[in-house]
Amino acid sequence: MNDAHSGLSPFEQEWRTRVTAITAAAEILRDYRCLPEAERNRFIAVIIEESDRLSRIFEQCRQLPAPCPHHASTVFLHS
Repeated sequence: MNDAHSGLSPFEQEWRTRVTAITAAAEILRDYRCLPEAERNRFIAVIIEESDRLSRIFEQCRQLPAPCPHHASTVFLHS
């Protein structure tokens, strides 16, 4: 299987999934300004929920022991 998530760590996949959901919801709100209020609220809720999840992930990462300095760039800056 060759998709956008191939070769990513579970952490990177989780992070990318959340960011993608936020981006998609924001783009829908931007591009479809005439959405009914219920639909707009659904997309707003997605942005809030996924942002909350990212915040929790970030806080969990902060509680992990720091990686070795020479591995820091590959662990946290892998693209």
